[in-house]
Amino acid sequence: DHLVPRANYFDVTRWFDGDFDTDQWIFVKIFAIFAAILAVVSTIIIIGPLVSQSGPAFSSRNIVNLFYFFCLGAGFILIEVALIRKFGLILGHPSYSIAIVLAALILSTGLGSLATRRLFEVHGLTEARASLLVVLYVLAALAGYHLLVEQLIALPIPVKAAIVVCALLPLGFLMGQLFPQGLTRVAKEDSRLVPWAWAINGTASTVGVGVADLLSHPLGFNVVLYLGTAFYAAIFLLSCYALPQQRPHPGMKELGLPGAAS
Repeated sequence: DHLVPRANYFDVTRWFDGDFDTDQWIFVKIFAIFAAILAVVSTIIIIGPLVSQSGPAFSSRNIVNLFYFFCLGAGFILIEVALIRKFGLILGHPSYSIAIVLAALILSTGLGSLATRRLFEVHGLTEARASLLVVLYVLAALAGYHLLVEQLIALPIPVKAAIVVCALLPLGFLMGQLFPQGLTRVAKEDSRLVPWAWAINGTASTVGVGVADLLSHPLGFNVVLYLGTAFYAAIFLLSCYALPQQRPHPGMKELGLPGAAS
């Protein structure tokens, strides 16, 4: 797929005309069809139970909550994939980048999740502030990347690895705030929504890996990174205007879940 001309992706006739297909372009088309089918089937499997009486209420509020977790899963994986590819240029090999970037992000998001309760309850962090900080940090980091990439390439690999880890720790720490806080919120509103929150987040992340690779060839990894950042911007807007105004689900007291009295 790396040998496919970029113009093919933007030419509608190329997607339906098989006369000039190469093996590489056939692979891309099959991959695109697979990604589309996977996305549709996943959506049906997740949304379908919502309309049944045993599932969560099929309400506008729950749809907003599901969209929050969709944005979280898609945004995280798009940023992760783009960072792995972009830091591969600095680190000198994709294997180094996969190992170092994944390790740094997994460690830092875990630490962020571990500290999230104290930060939200004691230090006044909110979902809106955390998502906005993610957006600003990614944009600032991308600008710094373009300014420093040529100087960083020449450094020894241990030094470059340390720089990459230090650059990713704050970002991962901020990203780690949003998933546990979202789960806490939906559990207080309607505990039946929690499994679907997990499902849509995981599905968006899984499908997002393939979509990120598919988009990267015609558009580049900068665009993939901007797209992932746009999902966090959507989370910021949801946290400001759609999520804070809902009282807990009426059945909370009967379920005996935390926050039922609020």
